[in-house]
Amino acid sequence: MKRITYRTPMALCLCLPLLTSCMMGPDFFRPESKVSSQWLGQSPTAPAEAAVTPEQNLAQWWTVFNDPQLTSLIERSMQANLDLRLAESRIRQARASLGIAGADLGPTVNTAASLTRSRTPASSTRSEVTTGNLYQMGFDAGWEVDLFGGLRRGVEAAGADYEAALENRTDVLVSLSAEVASNYLNLRSLQQRLAIARENLTAQKHTTDLTRQRFDVGFSSKLDLVRAEALAATTAGQIPLLEAQVRQTIYSLSLLLGGEPSALLEELSPEGALPTAQATVPVGLPSDLLLRRPDIRRALAKMHAATARIGVAKSDLFPKFTISGGLGYQSTNSNSLFNPASSF
Repeated sequence: MKRITYRTPMALCLCLPLLTSCMMGPDFFRPESKVSSQWLGQSPTAPAEAAVTPEQNLAQWWTVFNDPQLTSLIERSMQANLDLRLAESRIRQARASLGIAGADLGPTVNTAASLTRSRTPASSTRSEVTTGNLYQMGFDAGWEVDLFGGLRRGVEAAGADYEAALENRTDVLVSLSAEVASNYLNLRSLQQRLAIARENLTAQKHTTDLTRQRFDVGFSSKLDLVRAEALAATTAGQIPLLEAQVRQTIYSLSLLLGGEPSALLEELSPEGALPTAQATVPVGLPSDLLLRRPDIRRALAKMHAATARIGVAKSDLFPKFTISGGLGYQSTNSNSLFNPASSF
């Protein structure tokens, strides 16, 4: 019978790829949801491609309005918003955590150097005081063998946390730009309504004067005059409300840009045209629209991180194995510290 003997280091090197291929915990799979292939209310006879437009970059969706004032407000809000800055700091934190988790997969190395000086006093057997030095320099290294995949699951969870932080910033950015655009469009709409109300009041006052003149000469009744005066008074009463709403909307925009409420009064008080979007809006399929939502992508990333941490928790139930070693020099004389005879 032939006997085969394996040396321990060689056997360990051959077994490590097999051992480290084991990973505890479930693998993450994105859940599939049933989404309609067409929009609600779309004609059944219309082709499915009717709701699909060529793919466009929607990262700056507000540019479809072609309004420089709106673009300027949104860009300034991105620079001044504190929630967006907080989201960006969370990204830096998640990136650092990912680097720390990835570093655990490699070996750890510690270096040290020391000088020990000793003094032995005289005694009954030795009449002289002796002194001595001990020089030491070296390093030690250790590597945890990831047999059960706990470290790799930790890296996977940290990567998912980083993706969630990115999507969280995108979510804040989408919410901020939508809020600024909504207030800006509302402002221009109120200014248009205010201008129309003022024009109507001018016309109604002219009509009231004509009706009063006709009443004075007997061509109109008292009822016609009262109706004309009431209509003019109603329109006049709407103007202060519209002016207050215009100021309130400007105050909201100022706060969104991180300024005091009256910061944008001079800039936005002049009447401007109501922005109009292009005729074709790039909406795409309902399923594609859901995949573009940052809050949904953030939830998927958090689910991925939670799934990976199940593997981290399960791997903690098993023993951990660490390969360690050290190398250095030790001598009582600094001149012979780096001699081969002084190594250990």
